[in-house]
Amino acid sequence: MTKILKKVKLNAPASTSTGVDPTKGTQTNPYTQEEFFYLLDLECWPGGWVEGMGYVITNILITGSTSEEGLWGWDVQDLSGNFLNHFGEYFGGTGGGNSGGTGGGNSGGTGGGNNTLMALKETRKANAMCRILEYQSQVGPTNPFFVNFSKSEFLTALQNHILNPSSVQQGLNGTCGAAVICKFLAEFLPDQYVEAAISLFETGSYNEWELTMAPDSSIGTQKQLQNLNITLVDAIMQGAIISSCNYCLTYNPFTDGSGTHSFAWPQEIYYFFTQTLHLRADYSFFVSFDDLIDMDYSNNYIIAAVYLEQIRYREYTAIYYKPDHYIQLLEKNGEGTNKKIKFWQWGSDNWYLTGGIASYVLKIY
Repeated sequence: MTKILKKVKLNAPASTSTGVDPTKGTQTNPYTQEEFFYLLDLECWPGGWVEGMGYVITNILITGSTSEEGLWGWDVQDLSGNFLNHFGEYFGGTGGGNSGGTGGGNSGGTGGGNNTLMALKETRKANAMCRILEYQSQVGPTNPFFVNFSKSEFLTALQNHILNPSSVQQGLNGTCGAAVICKFLAEFLPDQYVEAAISLFETGSYNEWELTMAPDSSIGTQKQLQNLNITLVDAIMQGAIISSCNYCLTYNPFTDGSGTHSFAWPQEIYYFFTQTLHLRADYSFFVSFDDLIDMDYSNNYIIAAVYLEQIRYREYTAIYYKPDHYIQLLEKNGEGTNKKIKFWQWGSDNWYLTGGIASYVLKIY
């Protein structure tokens, strides 16, 4: 976020919760700690029950510097007991900027290198959560594009993507190309992801990225989503992106499944990142496993087109000559003959590549 927390004061008791779910914040439906701390940093914590923390009162006042320098150097005062312990565990240690710092938790830590990028990502995430809360409080839309879904269903799924980008799911649809794009958007451009999803939910289009839903997708149903094992936001975002990344065919995420309609061309994915999002990217063909191992995963978002052949539980090798699946390569694991590359697919980041050749690799900076 763009503030260094200098002092937190607890002022008054809460009455009701204002989360996406009207029952959120009750003892039977508490906020998660992650939800609590994002709302706290946005200065819009409504009060309520929090998992592992009990009841946390409302009107939490946050003051401090707006400097980017030392962004992760939290200085929390006037707190005591259980609340302080959880607060410290969440935000981590001292130090910040590009120099890193010491300490644990989910922020800070030793070393340095890329805290500026992390700071930008977290700021965007906070803005995205604020936009979700703002949209939830607005009346309407009275005539949304998707006629069979409520606003609350949509926002619940959208919030989950922002808080947990790895939860993006293609399900039984053949939209892996759009899924790896959506995971990137939810993780690194979450504020824009939220704006795009809201516009598509309301109107069926998002002009800034030239995204349009197939007209017949407006009558999709919850039963269809359940059968596909995806959420409404998965269907909206992946359906619109596939329609823009397929040279000649539109795609209805409720009915079109896998095949020629769901295919995302490698060059179109590249164009989406470089021309639509205006990001730097480069691509390579037929990249060996050794070259994949040597890639810089800490500073790049890396997408690979592969044909996966399972060799044991959650471990695969890539066969280069017939790629049919896009994955995100996350990090290298192991040494010597036990080297692996952890990757993401199907809403999970607990998969491993142990050898082979990637037919196509796209690096986004």
